[in-house]
Amino acid sequence: MRRIADSSPYPFYKRIWGITSTGTAVPFTAEADWGSTNVYQVDKNGNPFYDFTLFDQILDVVLKQKFIPIMHLGLMPDSLSSAPDSVPRINDNLVKYPPKDYDKWHDLIYHIVKHCVERYGVDEVRKWKWEMWNEPDIGNYWMGTEEEFHKMYDYTAAAVKAALPQAQVGGNSVTQSIERGTPKLMRFIEHCLSGKNYKTDSIGTPLDFITFHLKGTNFAISKLGNFTSKKLALDFPKFSPSVAFIKETATTNLSKIAAIAGTKGIPIYVTEGDIDIGLNVTTTENPAVGYRNTEYHAVFQCAFAKAMIDLAAQFPFNPVRCIVFDGSFNPGYRIFEGQRTLFTAEEIEKPVFNSFRLLGKLGPQRIQMMHPAGGTVEGLATRNGKNVQVMIYNYDENVEDKKLKKIKLSLTLPARGSYRIRHYRIDEHHSNAHTIWKAMGSPYNPTVEQVKKIKSRQALELLEPQKVINVGNGILTLPLEMPHHSVSLLEFELIP
Repeated sequence: MRRIADSSPYPFYKRIWGITSTGTAVPFTAEADWGSTNVYQVDKNGNPFYDFTLFDQILDVVLKQKFIPIMHLGLMPDSLSSAPDSVPRINDNLVKYPPKDYDKWHDLIYHIVKHCVERYGVDEVRKWKWEMWNEPDIGNYWMGTEEEFHKMYDYTAAAVKAALPQAQVGGNSVTQSIERGTPKLMRFIEHCLSGKNYKTDSIGTPLDFITFHLKGTNFAISKLGNFTSKKLALDFPKFSPSVAFIKETATTNLSKIAAIAGTKGIPIYVTEGDIDIGLNVTTTENPAVGYRNTEYHAVFQCAFAKAMIDLAAQFPFNPVRCIVFDGSFNPGYRIFEGQRTLFTAEEIEKPVFNSFRLLGKLGPQRIQMMHPAGGTVEGLATRNGKNVQVMIYNYDENVEDKKLKKIKLSLTLPARGSYRIRHYRIDEHHSNAHTIWKAMGSPYNPTVEQVKKIKSRQALELLEPQKVINVGNGILTLPLEMPHHSVSLLEFELIP
């Protein structure tokens, strides 16, 4: 987490998953993909009490690194679940149901927020987002009715505001499915703005922000077999993630949100924004996810970020404020196993992590950038005072694309004079620990010396040594070669 925080001068949001769930929050267990804090407890007489021991340890680490929490209010504690007796009494089943007592759910949320205020202070907690539930449009996470979901949100919002009136509460974090998730999101918003409040019997309930999820595929990636060598991985279904699909889903949701009266000014948080679905599937289970280890994932993430920045400008009354990368690190035993993460075993940084470093070098003010329509080369330009930053990427959605593109970058700089130029690059041969690992023969258990060599190329690298150019008329033209699935960040720093 320290490395993530240090990768950018801009603050990061961190979605704290499962803060109401029963469990131990210990990795290398079945619940590692779920998260838990074990706050809700019941004594021998059936009376609830709250244990914040584990909760505090988790939040202390997150806040020490200056992350802004998105507090995921879910899933249901075992002893509060309304799951029928016919349902096997295991955690994965119980968590999906509404509470059997809405007042006790209300009190749980109230005491969590109240505890956070007492421990971390009003000024800190008022910055956080309190998001109820996760993907209620699928049975993996919600087995109640839509009406029960709206009722639970009303009780949740009332509890959050009772503990801290300035707190920000919202939802409902549906999946990327336009057919299944979007309609439920719209009905949820309409309920919040003009529906019956099940807690107060009034009309409407607080909705400070709206959340939904965006993925580069509309299907879950599954295990296909045991592909433990290249000989066994010769024949398998291949696919490519799609930024175009992400933009379609996001544009549909934002257009429909804007059409609902009363939504003006409510921001959007993409609380899961990922290249695909299926966090834990590895390359030995499905070789098609090998792109997660490569430069492809890094360039995808830059194209994704640029698409959301574009949509924030297109829908200014409901701006997209953040994208949450779901999966920083996943417990694994071998390096480059292929889980959807920023790091692999031995704490090796994957190329996608460098996309965060690169994006963090962009300035706070966007400036105009034009490029030919319909091509694979796009970009984004910013400035910070008289310094200019330009991100350019060559992103073809086809994972197997190998085409190099030659372009000319022409720009008008803010002032005449000498500029120091730094050119950062992520591609197959730069900022890419995975390529070094492959060149070694892809050892799953590398030696100490091999790990050291792999890590020597994991950071964001310069394509060439920095140089100084005098720009007499303020106009500069540079020829660039953009290999397949590559992204460059050029910094133009005015020398006083």
